[in-house]
Amino acid sequence: MNLPMYMYNKHSVFFFSEIDYLYFLLRYHKIIITLKVLSVMDINRFLNSDIYKNYKYKYNNAILVDQDLIDEITNNITSILNKKYINVDFFTTKNRMSIFRFNDKRLVFKMSRENDDIRTRYKNMLYSRYIIDHYNLDLLYIPAATIIDIKSNDKVYTLLIEEYIDLLQNKKRDYYFEKFVDKLDDTIHQLALFICKTGFSDVTFRNIPIMSEDFKKYDKCYKRIALIDLEDLNIAEYGLFGRIGARGLLRCVKSLKQLNIVSSVAKENGIDINRYKFDFEDVKNNYI
Repeated sequence: MNLPMYMYNKHSVFFFSEIDYLYFLLRYHKIIITLKVLSVMDINRFLNSDIYKNYKYKYNNAILVDQDLIDEITNNITSILNKKYINVDFFTTKNRMSIFRFNDKRLVFKMSRENDDIRTRYKNMLYSRYIIDHYNLDLLYIPAATIIDIKSNDKVYTLLIEEYIDLLQNKKRDYYFEKFVDKLDDTIHQLALFICKTGFSDVTFRNIPIMSEDFKKYDKCYKRIALIDLEDLNIAEYGLFGRIGARGLLRCVKSLKQLNIVSSVAKENGIDINRYKFDFEDVKNNYI
C-alpha cells in the first residue's frame, strides 16, 4: 500500500502507521460528510430543531395588531370566510383561503376553514426564512408575519397576519418581468436556488411579484421578488419547470441569460435537465 506515512505543517511533522493513517482518513472524511449534512436542514429536521423555535419566537412577535381589529374579525368570521364582509378588501384567490385587508391598515390577513392550511403556510414561511438566511438570498423577500388563534362560536380559527408590501401590479402579469429584465438576473439566480433548496413548486407570476422599491447594493440597483404564497414546498422540478396550474420559473424568465441561469442552477443542484430539453427549446422559441 503506497500511502504517505506523515503529515506536515510549518510547525511539526507527524508520523503514522498504515492503520493509524487509514483511521485518520476515515475520521477526517466522516467529519467532512457530517459537516455537509449539518450545513442545511430539510424542513422536517428544521421543524424539530431549536432553530425553528428561535425563528418562531423571533418572527411571531414581529407584528403588533390592535385588539379592536382582532375583535372585529372575530365577530364577523362567517362573512369573512364567505368573502362577503363589506368592510375589507378581498384578494382574488383560487383556493379556499380568505385573504383580505382593511383599507387603512398595512396588514394582510389570511384565514381558512382548515386551520392546518394556515399553520402549514406559516411553518413554510419560517423554513423559507431559514433557507434565505443560510444562503444569503437577499433579493428574495418574505413579509413579516405572525399567527394567532381566535375563537368564535366555540370554534378556534388560526389567523395569519402579514405585513402589507408595495408590489408592482399590472393586468399583464409578466409586464414588469419584461420591463426590468436587466435588474432581475441575480434575483432569478437566487430564486432558482431557493426553489432547489425548498421544493417551492407553485411558481407563477402571481406568487412571485416584483417589489416596487429598488434594492441597492454595491452601487447597483436590483429588483427584489416577494414570496407571498409559500403553501407548496414539495417538488423542486415543478417549481423550475412547471406543472398543471403553475408555469414554473422556466416560463417566467425573459432573456436567454436568465434561461441559462435556471439551467445552470438546476444542474448544480443535481437535477437532470435533459428530461426537460423540450421545455427549454419551447421557451427559447416562444418566449425569448
